[in-house]
Amino acid sequence: FLEILVSQFKHHGITRFLFLTSHLHEVIEEHFGDGSGLGVQIEYSTEPEPLGTGGALELARDKLDDLFYLTNGDTILPIDPTILDEGFHKQKCLGFIMIYDNHEKIANKNAIIDDYGQVLLYSKLTSLPEMTGVEAGLSIFSKKILDICKKENYSLEMEVFPKLINN
Repeated sequence: FLEILVSQFKHHGITRFLFLTSHLHEVIEEHFGDGSGLGVQIEYSTEPEPLGTGGALELARDKLDDLFYLTNGDTILPIDPTILDEGFHKQKCLGFIMIYDNHEKIANKNAIIDDYGQVLLYSKLTSLPEMTGVEAGLSIFSKKILDICKKENYSLEMEVFPKLINN
């Protein structure tokens, strides 16, 4: 599955990866190595214990570029991830997340967006009738998001996203 993700990103010109790993990290590292077998560069940041999505990024802070993509390791979207760049730079924001219209109801709705693409509400815990979108597991962020929540163990979705939305 991760090979498919890497291949998809490589197809769109993204060739440097940082895998945030934890349990069974050695299996992933042994399989992918430095990525040269796939024509890419792969580095790793391994959590000694689960730190949450924000904590995992905090642990990897020194290895992150000032601007980075973040994708779930269990989600494949048939899109060009670089399309997030335009929205990110146009909005002059700290983060830009991919949300899809969930008219097919294939997942629990968790976001409300306005006509300009601004996220008005996001929640992994609540699905309200006015929520029409689903966060798709692909984002682009400024490294500055790590300055929002000064903890070692936290959820990006639960603690950082709400602050970004409110700002």
